Amino acid sequence: MVNVLHTLLAIALFRAKPQDLPSSNQLLVVTTFLAILTYALTDTLHDQIGLIMATAIAQVVLFGAAIYFALRIKNVAERWPQTITALYGCGALLQLLGWPLSIWLGYIVDPAQRSMPFLLIVALGFWFLAIMTWVLHHALDTPKPISFLISMTCQGVVVIGLLTLLGPDPFNIQG
Repeated sequence: MVNVLHTLLAIALFRAKPQDLPSSNQLLVVTTFLAILTYALTDTLHDQIGLIMATAIAQVVLFGAAIYFALRIKNVAERWPQTITALYGCGALLQLLGWPLSIWLGYIVDPAQRSMPFLLIVALGFWFLAIMTWVLHHALDTPKPISFLISMTCQGVVVIGLLTLLGPDPFNIQG
């Protein structure tokens, strides 16, 4: 397991590829669970555990489906286990980094003081987008600009899917 963590860190630092991870259903289950758990832990939008878990599970399922669809279009669906393991694993690591920031953000009452933790959370989001681009670049054998566009599309699918499944209210959208 230490080797897997080392590989995930190397992927997050753009020094390893998703194919450097073992293709293991057990590892896929572990990283899926960790992704759900860390998304739930960092959810600052909801206050009901049922809605937090539903959102986390929906996010992970939609993300996995979007990645599978991208791989399927390129006729490399057999790469899905390693690709999604890399993305779930790296996502969980970044969510763990963001957890204290989410807690910090939750304690700040004055909106003017929220900028620092918010910017750090946004930076982690961009880092994950870069990791996703890196992983898809290797998994899809596409140039990085195309992998970036595919990454953005997959993220868009997740957001639209969450809004469709859960409606705008769970996201506290006013208006």
